[in-house]
Amino acid sequence: MSAPLIYQPRGRAREYSPWALNLFDGLCGHQRRDMTVPACTYCFAAQLPAARRKDFDPTCRPKRDLLERLKRECERIVRAGGWPQERGPVLVSFTTDPLPMGRKDLQNTTGRALALLHIAGIPVTLLTKNGADASAWITRSHLPGDEFATSIVFDHRPPGRAAGYWEGEAPNIFNRWVALCEAHDRGLPTWVSVEPVIVPDEALEVIRYGQDLGVVGHYRIGPLNHHPYAETVDWRAFGERLAQTLVETGARYLIKHDLRSFMPVGFPVDNRKEE
Repeated sequence: MSAPLIYQPRGRAREYSPWALNLFDGLCGHQRRDMTVPACTYCFAAQLPAARRKDFDPTCRPKRDLLERLKRECERIVRAGGWPQERGPVLVSFTTDPLPMGRKDLQNTTGRALALLHIAGIPVTLLTKNGADASAWITRSHLPGDEFATSIVFDHRPPGRAAGYWEGEAPNIFNRWVALCEAHDRGLPTWVSVEPVIVPDEALEVIRYGQDLGVVGHYRIGPLNHHPYAETVDWRAFGERLAQTLVETGARYLIKHDLRSFMPVGFPVDNRKEE
């Protein structure tokens, strides 16, 4: 019997959402040149044990019998009384982007999967870097609890060398801000993943810019892990500057566990309930 598609993340991933759904196997699908390497140099999915196996297939593709299995799961949830509101939304997704750039076939699969969830009354958090293609979901009707989220760790004004190196094949950063604006204007709750922080100055500028726009509900902030570059960052100094920026801008936020020890003593690590 196959493992459930809708699952409860463990470890660091659980800080993002208590429930999640990964639609695809392989890497993110944004790659335009070499499909065997991730679009982002810091990609955590490429570091997972499964991705390190010699027989790992990096091609982005739907999980086996995805839609049929998801339909059955949704039907079971409905028969059992429906999705409890206290569970919150299901995050789509962790290990691949639900809207692979330039892959309308996979984006259509995502659309069908999201429709199955909504028919069953299950709210979702759509987490994607592909702001340009997110509008089709943002502009549809929504359930209470639906959210739009994206990942932004670099300033886009103008695109610097850091973004070009670390996110060389990822979708345009500016379009992610456009999608946030559209979601906010339509009343969808929004948040931005500022993780992994790589260049502290740029991460802080992401927060300032988001606050200037007024379209970000909160930020989820965490450091670069499992990469040699992380050793070059003064995380204690970043924690001090981050705290100052969050206070000055009035931002709502969640400080991820790996960053908390670098924050000033007594600084609140989660003020989202004040939204």
